[in-house]
Amino acid sequence: MLLYPKTHREIETVERLDRQLRFWEDSLPDICTYRSPVELPDPRDQRVYVVLHQIILNLVHQAAISTLHRPNAKATIRGNPAAASSSQLSSLKVIHATHSIAHMAADLGRLRLDGYLPSAAVTALIPAILTLITKWKESNSDQARQELMRNIVDCRLALEKLRQVYSGGEYGAHMIQMALGYESTVMQNDKG
Repeated sequence: MLLYPKTHREIETVERLDRQLRFWEDSLPDICTYRSPVELPDPRDQRVYVVLHQIILNLVHQAAISTLHRPNAKATIRGNPAAASSSQLSSLKVIHATHSIAHMAADLGRLRLDGYLPSAAVTALIPAILTLITKWKESNSDQARQELMRNIVDCRLALEKLRQVYSGGEYGAHMIQMALGYESTVMQNDKG
């Protein structure tokens, strides 16, 4: 698939949609805002369900940001400083959204809630894992690679849970295995 440079109009549309997403997020009541819990709530505590729904809402929100900005982040822009700046900002937003998804996946595993995600979580996890793998391949820093590897593992564990429940999870897990290909053994060495 070829990615063509974004036109000014397309960039304006991305920026407009991004503003709408920010406005939506800012207007959410506090109960909808996800904050990683410091201590694990008792699984029988009703707060666990609130945390789960906060994660689901924010997982979808971060996936929307990543999906909105991914094409612009990957675009090769020559001779247009405004478009290049927009592409760089989109890239940062995709990375931030991906790391947010990974941290939520880690919290889900820590809270043992990863088996309760809806099937839509597959569509948030797969692009996040692929972005993390790409960043892992590009990174020259051992520390960054280890952090990326932790994030990949957290997302893959959540995807494995979904694999047990949804056919989309099975398809997604297989797709990630195919994407890893020969990288898998190299990544296993990075894990240690």
